[in-house]
Amino acid sequence: MGWSPLVRHSERAEFEYRMRDVAGPGGIRGRDTSGALFSAPPSPTYLPIVYVQPRAPNRAVRGLDVQALPATALTAQAAMVSGLPHVSEGMRLVQEVGEQRGVVMYQAAFPPGMGRRGVPTAPALGVVAAVFRMEDVLQSALGPQLPAHFRWCLLDPGAGPDNQRLS
Repeated sequence: MGWSPLVRHSERAEFEYRMRDVAGPGGIRGRDTSGALFSAPPSPTYLPIVYVQPRAPNRAVRGLDVQALPATALTAQAAMVSGLPHVSEGMRLVQEVGEQRGVVMYQAAFPPGMGRRGVPTAPALGVVAAVFRMEDVLQSALGPQLPAHFRWCLLDPGAGPDNQRLS
């Protein structure tokens, strides 16, 4: 689980100063498709991950702008515009060292009374995220004692042709 507040470019320097102990000394960061992190380039807005649970194994994502990758940017934006939860395409998560892929579900947060489901009446304050590691999800659903002859594959038919395998 995580929280990413909406930060406008005009607020970036002050935000990075205030959040240096939370987001880390790198401030708001971007990420490329291989997982490498770098200082986020200028943008009209940012959605940096500020709070994440569990903390210890997820330190690498603090400060990461969820708008750094097209899939998460589109998903978070869709959640903020619609007021409804949206789920990203599959991706390699920042902290993964292997091939396990995950998806992220975003739900926009609005000022009290301003964001009825499907009818936002004010700009979003940011997004709450839930990350699902797909092999872990399937292992939990199917149980640890799968027969040796049993094989499974989880696909996202709505994703691009080169990005459909989730597990």
